[in-house]
Amino acid sequence: MSYNIWYGFYTDNTLHTLDKKRLCAAKAIIKREDPDVLVLNEAISGPAHYGFKEYVAEFGFSTGYFAAYTDWFFGNAILSKQAMHAKTVDTGHRNMIRASIKGLEVNVFHPHPVITDEQRAIIIAPVLKSAKKPFVLVGDYNAISDEDTYDKEKLLKAWQSLDGKKKGRNVVENLTNARFIPFLREQGLQDAFEGFKKVPTHPTPAVRKNFVANVRIDHCFTSADVKVRDARIITSQRAKIASDHYPIVCNLEFKKK
Repeated sequence: MSYNIWYGFYTDNTLHTLDKKRLCAAKAIIKREDPDVLVLNEAISGPAHYGFKEYVAEFGFSTGYFAAYTDWFFGNAILSKQAMHAKTVDTGHRNMIRASIKGLEVNVFHPHPVITDEQRAIIIAPVLKSAKKPFVLVGDYNAISDEDTYDKEKLLKAWQSLDGKKKGRNVVENLTNARFIPFLREQGLQDAFEGFKKVPTHPTPAVRKNFVANVRIDHCFTSADVKVRDARIITSQRAKIASDHYPIVCNLEFKKK
């Protein structure tokens, strides 16, 4: 399961107020899905904040690992019910996590939305080159697939109403470039959602109700030796309030090397 938890369940990036309603909704989602592995983007870790240690204990996992994006409280986290070896991968952009769990390598990726797809490809290329099969690349890529259909003018109008004219245009231009996902396929990776229902993952009604230009930017790509049994995007009523992203869940089968 992969989930961007929007400011670590705080109301904003000042981290002053924990949104307990969102947190409770997310806990219920995670309990219902009962994943073996949980990847979190926009996770928090800090002695004075509800964060990484609480995620491990309260979400029902035995171990976990946190890597700050840079040198602040925000970052990626991975939680597991099985033994795990994990480390931080310095990409020169935002730090990633590389974890080994029961023979599967999990690479957690969450690049900043302002960078281009070409920059994403440059960042991820050495990570893919050093990856050990079987592996997955999972997280909020902040990138859409060229195989998903979008109306650019509709996107532009909606995102400018949300983020302002300049930022909204930049977001849409970056998104509709849509070159990162083809790059991953060129490297031999496969979309875990190929053959399964694909729906937008961002934003949820927690950001704005009746938003008409939602996009699928949370992904799981796998090496070719991983079989995908099932892939789902959770759009329940709880998921509509828990975060600005919907979580994705993939049931994977692989052989240990």
